[in-house]
Amino acid sequence: AGARLVEEGERLLEEVRRLQAKVSTGGPLLGPLTLGATDLVAIYHLPPVLRRFLKRHPQCELAVHIEGTAALIRLLLAGQCDLALGTLPVEEARVEAIPLFADPITLVAPPDHPLAKKRRPSAADLGAGTWISHKPDSVTRRQVEGYFAAQGVRLRVAMEISSPEAIKKLVPARVGLAALPWCSVRREVREGRLRVVNPPGFRLVRGGGG
Repeated sequence: AGARLVEEGERLLEEVRRLQAKVSTGGPLLGPLTLGATDLVAIYHLPPVLRRFLKRHPQCELAVHIEGTAALIRLLLAGQCDLALGTLPVEEARVEAIPLFADPITLVAPPDHPLAKKRRPSAADLGAGTWISHKPDSVTRRQVEGYFAAQGVRLRVAMEISSPEAIKKLVPARVGLAALPWCSVRREVREGRLRVVNPPGFRLVRGGGG
């Protein structure tokens, strides 16, 4: 029985070595691959990566789900997604998260908003305004509200929207103030369509990872 066990074990080890050699050749990937990403990652970080990936692996059948981080975690746990690119921190113990990049969070207002004329508005000043915010399960929203709560300020959220790109379009229309990653608003700020209104000590970073 022992001899048969050794023989079977050697056969299994040889199969493992064969599979390792097959996947470590660095050749093109084949078959389906499902990625998940938040919309900001998909717009501002993913395009050049996908371009290089598809050039190297043209026969890979790639699909991308665009969801919020919480929804992406659910897709991962359900086996409907192979890799997700979301917002850190990830508090789900069953998911391994690797930091990939960091985006400073910026508070923005319309350029003609009264707070935009203040050189350094306080947290209380900003708390007196109305806000367009992410959904309650958003990591960015929790970070921002945590900062203001530490200052004794509770934000007045007039509108909740899941898309940061939609939020960015509504701020110049004077619907409210907003907290958005710098990567998504830097062009509008530089062109004068949005104004940064960060209060003293506001240094939040929106981490991104897979």
